[in-house]
Amino acid sequence: MSCVDKNYLSRAGALFNAGGSGITPIMSWIIGITVTFICVSKIYLICGIICILFFILTKTFKMEFE
Repeated sequence: MSCVDKNYLSRAGALFNAGGSGITPIMSWIIGITVTFICVSKIYLICGIICILFFILTKTFKMEFE
């Protein structure tokens, strides 16, 4: 967002919000199908492992987010 002109900042924010709102039903559908094959506790475990790997990779490659 730092490279967005201040005049267009609200429009860029609206696009991010629209993307987040649009992905919600898609992810709900994907999780609903996944739950029929895997129990909820394993889904939590998988998501936790993905988050931990993400944070390890960001520290390993020294990625910085604004």
